[in-house]
Amino acid sequence: MAPLMGVELLFLLIPAIFLFGMTGFAVVAARQPDMPMPRWAALGFGFAVTAAVVDSMRAYWPPDIVMLSVPLHWSALAALMQAFLRRKTANPDASAIFMAILGFGIINVLVSRVHYLPDMRIAMVNGVAAIIVGHAAFRLRKERSTALDKTILGFVGLVAALYLFRLGRYIGAGHGGDYGDLSVWSHYKIVAYFSASVLGLVAVLLLAIACGADLVARLRREQAIDALTGIPNRHAHDLCVMDDVRAADGLYDAAIMLDLDHFKDINDRFGHAGGDAALVAVAHQLQATLSRFGDVARIGGEEFAILLRKDGPLPAEALAERALHAIRAITLDPPFEAVSISASLGVATRLPGQSMIQTLRLADVALYEAKLGGRDRTVRARKPGQVLKSVA
Repeated sequence: MAPLMGVELLFLLIPAIFLFGMTGFAVVAARQPDMPMPRWAALGFGFAVTAAVVDSMRAYWPPDIVMLSVPLHWSALAALMQAFLRRKTANPDASAIFMAILGFGIINVLVSRVHYLPDMRIAMVNGVAAIIVGHAAFRLRKERSTALDKTILGFVGLVAALYLFRLGRYIGAGHGGDYGDLSVWSHYKIVAYFSASVLGLVAVLLLAIACGADLVARLRREQAIDALTGIPNRHAHDLCVMDDVRAADGLYDAAIMLDLDHFKDINDRFGHAGGDAALVAVAHQLQATLSRFGDVARIGGEEFAILLRKDGPLPAEALAERALHAIRAITLDPPFEAVSISASLGVATRLPGQSMIQTLRLADVALYEAKLGGRDRTVRARKPGQVLKSVA
């Protein structure tokens, strides 16, 4: 009698875990409607809890209802794999996967009703499941940038391997058509039901961790974006500098400091709306001109900084001149078409043994010299000794 009680407990545990996952991710999906992962997770656990209920109460359902447990099982796996995949990719093959599930579901009907073949049915259940999960593992192998990504890939790979193991255990146990008889406590059932409960719980935890990590990452991205111009802000710029400090050989080899000329006059003449329009236009122009070569950020009211990555195809002075000419060519839409925009730029190339913070200071001094020299120009930073002498 004890084995039967174990089966009953597992039958209660499995849908309870899936119901918990479905409810939790449905709440998150409602609060974060632009995040696809919780929607797919809620859908997947919804399919899973339905499949578990149908399967566990097969003695009370008509055969046509019982047969739905198999395609529901596959659909649950497909949706949960989509939840992992949609974290970082659009993954447009979801419709193809569910169409394939429909096709295999029809085959399942044939082997269940037209001519009952239990061995073929179990082989198909686990084989198709292994293909669904294996396909996701193949796609996820490209997303291994963090420890969480690697953990998810390992979990998905383990699930695919487990379905193959379940198939082998079923064949090895030699129980054939006993699967529908709950009074038979076979090795296959032990593996199938126990693994379903454990993997369901792990899936809930992993998806919850991934969802939390994605929300935190989004918050950090939002904190690092300038609300007006839509480009990185001072916080993002400081993080780039810190990344350069932590890198063994540094990430950048030059810096450009840029300040708009006579910006107060633009605000006085055209109002803050005109000044905002000028800032947005300059930010977009800098992104279009220099983002391929480095990291652009708005670090102050009308001040921008550009960190140029190492081994760039063009020297820093040439890039600064390119940005200067691009800013001169800006024309704003009405009613600010009369706004004339120019900028002063200071450029500093990193010297051996020099930190990026020191390089930025040199570029800032060069920017000051550009303003003193008449504005609307680029000035290259002097060597540190020459700078100190000229300032003194």
